Amino acid sequence: MAYQEDVERYICDALCYPLKNINHLVAMICLHFPDVPEAAARTIVTNFINRIVELDKRSK
Repeated sequence: MAYQEDVERYICDALCYPLKNINHLVAMICLHFPDVPEAAARTIVTNFINRIVELDKRSK
């Protein structure tokens, strides 16, 4: 069973590779973690990216 922390770590690693869009990243997560539903993967990705954007705004 995959935990959110596992998926977030996977996202960090995946950001090193060229991604077409968020859907590409969600698909990669669903393939790597078959027990994670697409909706959950999409939510985790969206929240993760929103946190990065928020941190970027604070740093300026």
